[in-house]
Amino acid sequence: MQQKMGAKQETIVCQVCDKVIETIDSCEGVKTLYGVCKDCSQ
Repeated sequence: MQQKMGAKQETIVCQVCDKVIETIDSCEGVKTLYGVCKDCSQ
């Protein structure tokens, strides 16, 4: 597995079940954001 040098990612995690919803390339640094996935929102 190769990773781009200098590429930083934000990870969106479901705050109910801890499932990773999405990862996004970002220039703002490595962050973990919390939301609710489709399964838990129903």
